[in-house]
Amino acid sequence: MNGEEFMERLLDCDQAMDHIPLELQATLPLPCGEHRVVCWYYRLDSRGGGVKVWSPALRVVWNADSMSVVSKEELRPALLGSGGDILDPAHRRREDAYLNGPLTDYLVRGSAEGAVESWLAAAPAALCPWLQEDLKEVRYD
Repeated sequence: MNGEEFMERLLDCDQAMDHIPLELQATLPLPCGEHRVVCWYYRLDSRGGGVKVWSPALRVVWNADSMSVVSKEELRPALLGSGGDILDPAHRRREDAYLNGPLTDYLVRGSAEGAVESWLAAAPAALCPWLQEDLKEVRYD
């Protein structure tokens, strides 16, 4: 299975429907150990003319094989800033490059080399500093 197929399955699996509020957007899955990925779930607000990005409300570690929740942590969301960059076609190209590159490599070969850098490049710009800080503070292994 490639990264795009995995992302679709992860978004639509029963556990996601049971645990993730529909109004939250998922980051792309980031490998965080053997057969595990982590996603942060955040809000995009498009009221008032522009797109605004909020920091994540949830951090969920998933078993990548069974699509089951390993752990779930509620976070305190705060407004981060503009999310206008997600409307740029270049943003979608970065997402596709991550899904079809590092994430697929992890799913097929177990290699997460280069995943963090490519994953951060595919995230909304206003969310990147928040994600970088969270990665420093949280251990998944």
